[in-house]
Amino acid sequence: MQFLWRNKNLPLDQIQDFTSIDFFDLFQNCTLHNTTLGSVWHNQNVKSVRLKDRWFFYTGIIYFSDVESWLSKLDIDDIASIHRSMKINAQGSWCLITNKHVTLVKDFFGSRPLAYFVEDDVFTVTNMPGMINHFYGCHYNVTRNTIYTFSTKGELLSKSKNIVFDYSAVSTKHNMLDAMERAADRYLTHGGTCGLGLSSGHDSGMVDALCVNNTQHDVSCIATHIGDENVLTLNARKQYRKTHNSSVISKTFKSSALDSNTVLKAVEKYMGYNSDDFTDYIHASFVQGQYFAKQNCTTALIGVRSTYMHLPAWLGRNNVNFAGLRSYTPWTQFKFPKDMRLLFEDSLPYIDINSTTVYVFTDVVPYLLHGVDPVLFYFDNDIMQTFISLPQKYKNEVVIDTDHNSQLLWITTDIMNKYNYPYNMEKKANGPYVS
Repeated sequence: MQFLWRNKNLPLDQIQDFTSIDFFDLFQNCTLHNTTLGSVWHNQNVKSVRLKDRWFFYTGIIYFSDVESWLSKLDIDDIASIHRSMKINAQGSWCLITNKHVTLVKDFFGSRPLAYFVEDDVFTVTNMPGMINHFYGCHYNVTRNTIYTFSTKGELLSKSKNIVFDYSAVSTKHNMLDAMERAADRYLTHGGTCGLGLSSGHDSGMVDALCVNNTQHDVSCIATHIGDENVLTLNARKQYRKTHNSSVISKTFKSSALDSNTVLKAVEKYMGYNSDDFTDYIHASFVQGQYFAKQNCTTALIGVRSTYMHLPAWLGRNNVNFAGLRSYTPWTQFKFPKDMRLLFEDSLPYIDINSTTVYVFTDVVPYLLHGVDPVLFYFDNDIMQTFISLPQKYKNEVVIDTDHNSQLLWITTDIMNKYNYPYNMEKKANGPYVS
């Protein structure tokens, strides 16, 4: 087998003891040039741990501190053992390379890009799929929530599922709120500094309420994309931080469809394919990531809108398109089934809650371009397990506001109510708006 990097074949004997810097630049120094934006971006999001006979790469966040100790204990000659060990609590994608095997893994929602290509004796792996397109014109994506192990000849030796949820477990509303608290604490303390993308909506507001009231840690800065945002709610949230002695530096940004189109082209080049789910948010993510990078943030908390949790609240609206889930009848109401395996294991026709291309495009890659790792809050494994374990009635419970004809996620309102955090019942509130 040979490995390909910088359009050069590296014979296998060059990397027997992992001495070739060129080979391991494969993950660390990918560069995307975009003359339209007048910038050169380096992919700084890949971390690595190297031992003599193994090398571990990962993008995203892994929730244990001593990766080297964990890596040293792996039985790298036993593929079944490798697969068991690769089932780690993380949000991202990761790769283990030894002299015999290459193992590739994605988290449940596939929140970070990871691609490969095999042709003859050349095996290419990258977290920038567009790089493989540059050489071959196409790439193979690692499937979400999947572990692959290849031989050094590019043969698929084993494939297994990454995260397996316990569908027999039972949780309560209190357990659900506790899981949100634990997630905030985990993200704020995992290492480095953290930024927060804050709007006047409920999801980012809930995350902000958790951060402000974390007794040990808080975010280091806040960025707000001004567009259909309620200025009264935003000002109330700034004042809330001041009264809680948690005032942090913040900045607001404006965006346009033209700006987003420019960023989208760069993201498409990074990802190696075009997105049909284009939104103006992609430029907002880009400028917020740029700001967080300048503030030396390594991560950014993102209260992603319209996730699996939000289905009962969002699908009461007309013409909703949620990650492949479409409501074809105006004002129909989605209901979670009692057996959650119907959705999380084998999605129903036209109800694919696991298609997250729109998130990778609009809420992940624009941050990665600046070396900032975005945290998709609702995609935390602990949060997902606790939500799956809720009784059916609580998964389908929404807060109904008849005055504004809106439905909200009870989890967000419960947390904001707990901390007396300011919000408005309508999704982006009743104005006056800033645009």
